[in-house]
Amino acid sequence: MNQPRKKTQILVVDDNKSVRLNLQSSIKEMGYLAYTAKDGKQALSIYQEIRPDIVLLDAIMPEMDGYEVAVEI
Repeated sequence: MNQPRKKTQILVVDDNKSVRLNLQSSIKEMGYLAYTAKDGKQALSIYQEIRPDIVLLDAIMPEMDGYEVAVEI
């Protein structure tokens, strides 16, 4: 019995809203599920909830940068 394939889930983390929305739009156009987070703290929360397949992190963000998020993940 063939099970339907789960769509790849991608989390985009960037403090720049236009970057987040542009990447989200492009990812959705390619047929993937796209989620966004505006900062590292929100990214960790969303990560725990959905366990995405891919996380795209902005390296430089206020408070918690992408490097710190990567270590936590």
